[in-house]
Amino acid sequence: MGFDITRALPLVQLQHIDKVYDNGEIAQKVLDDLSLTVYQGEYVSMVGPSGSGKSTLMNLIGCLDRASGGAYRFKGTDVYQAYSQEQLSDMRLRFIGFIFQNYSLFPKLSALENVMTPLMYNQTPRGARKAIAMEALERVGLGDKARNLPCQLSGGQQQRVAIARALVKKPELILADEPTGNLDSENSAMILELFEQLHKDGNSLIVITHEDQVARHSQRMITLQDGRVV
Repeated sequence: MGFDITRALPLVQLQHIDKVYDNGEIAQKVLDDLSLTVYQGEYVSMVGPSGSGKSTLMNLIGCLDRASGGAYRFKGTDVYQAYSQEQLSDMRLRFIGFIFQNYSLFPKLSALENVMTPLMYNQTPRGARKAIAMEALERVGLGDKARNLPCQLSGGQQQRVAIARALVKKPELILADEPTGNLDSENSAMILELFEQLHKDGNSLIVITHEDQVARHSQRMITLQDGRVV
């Protein structure tokens, strides 16, 4: 069954968000009165030129940073009002999976160990971690690469390990920042096909990209310019 926005509940709600970086000498407003809603089960891309605020917005949605003003609701809860900084970290660990352009894998850990890492922090029983991580690797087609180190994998394979790591805790939201930026066209197509399958399986995705061909795979494209949705 396809995604039906008329039946979906809001997952991310940003209302009048400002973000200002102030180094004491100059204040730079990166996000300016930005409001948007992303629904549960939706596949959204965010595009815009360099400096438009895409990565800053991803950091705010992922609770890696806080807004200077405005409200952020996740599943209906105002996270800035309801959660302390420690609770925000716990929320990020439990509910949000991250996929980065540079993969961010631990170089001395195997693919399986990299995927197991989030399970060490969310109280998953030790005996269950390996099986859960192996299932995630198999889901992205890398069950036979479980023992390989990142240096023994191609760029596309490393990104699929990163996707498995994001999936392993079954997050409410997957955030991907330029996930195909370091990949050739063949591997990019493979990653985008995987994203489409994740969406069909009911996952919520927000993909930050500067590539229109990547954005066109999503259901909805949000364009940012000068810190605003245009």
